Amino acid sequence: MCLFGVYLALWVTGAAQAWAFTGAHDRACITTMSVVAHEDDDLLFINPAIQHDIAAGRCVITVFVTAGDDGQGDAYWQTREQGPMAAYAAMAGVADHWIENDLRVDGRLLTRRQLPATRISLVFLRLPDGSSGTLRRHESLYALWVGRVRTVHPLDSSRSYTLKRVIHTLTGLMNHYQPTDIRTLDYVHPFRDGDHTDHHIVGHLTSAAQAAYRLPHRMTGYMGYPIAKLPVNLSRADRDQKLAAFLAYAPYDRRVCQTEQVCLHNSYAPRFSHSYRVGAAVSDDVPTPPPVDVPRMPRPVSEPSQQIPKPRNWRLRAILRRTRSRGERAAR
Repeated sequence: MCLFGVYLALWVTGAAQAWAFTGAHDRACITTMSVVAHEDDDLLFINPAIQHDIAAGRCVITVFVTAGDDGQGDAYWQTREQGPMAAYAAMAGVADHWIENDLRVDGRLLTRRQLPATRISLVFLRLPDGSSGTLRRHESLYALWVGRVRTVHPLDSSRSYTLKRVIHTLTGLMNHYQPTDIRTLDYVHPFRDGDHTDHHIVGHLTSAAQAAYRLPHRMTGYMGYPIAKLPVNLSRADRDQKLAAFLAYAPYDRRVCQTEQVCLHNSYAPRFSHSYRVGAAVSDDVPTPPPVDVPRMPRPVSEPSQQIPKPRNWRLRAILRRTRSRGERAAR
């Protein structure tokens, strides 16, 4: 299928699923929340699941934990935020015109964008990403997780976060939106497995946050860069839709591939033909999801540098142990 046909299919699917915009969360619809590190992680690793949710009429919430600044200046991350908005509008088949409707959670005012005539909301925490370096005072999620810094400052100059506060904020978002499905990045495989450190950290933060979320739900992680080593597992139609959504994002991020020809013939190519789930934490009263489709991977040689770094706070360490053991049992 040519990409023009894919874009047309995206528009028709989204238009058929449009609802009047109210500005408030619709408690009547089934809600899926995706929590990712960077502004393209959802498109590259979780999709086509998000595309399918939009087509099914679900309430779709995506939370971007970092600003995705990649050590660049403010203009880069501020422009990059427009990318997912363009991509979700394309997936929904509506105009790329969003309403700025900030949300107060856990005593904080969070940046939220809502897409009229849909049930789609995007939330941006704007924390510094792992490539921020000296530009952001060496602050990053990893530095916060292992205790090198006590706080990190969002790039929009809003209030700083401790590790505990990041987790509480994510739990607060879950309590507000009441998702039955929570998707995030890889919280099962070890650090230094070829994936981005931010991906693993966000996976663990989300795992800790959902442990305090009491409504029935299930959580699934998605592999990041290492999917390139695994067999293709998406249909041609899903690949094309995934690529079309990403190409709607790409004009707002100068550091990614910009055309179908380039994207399908460089390091990005496997990210469009693959999507692998890992782990599953299931709360009470939710049917067990189907077995995860990630093949068993050999464990790397056990070295201290490859182990999951432990947060310094003992309560957070206890939460991590519980949630990691659940995910490992479910993946067996």
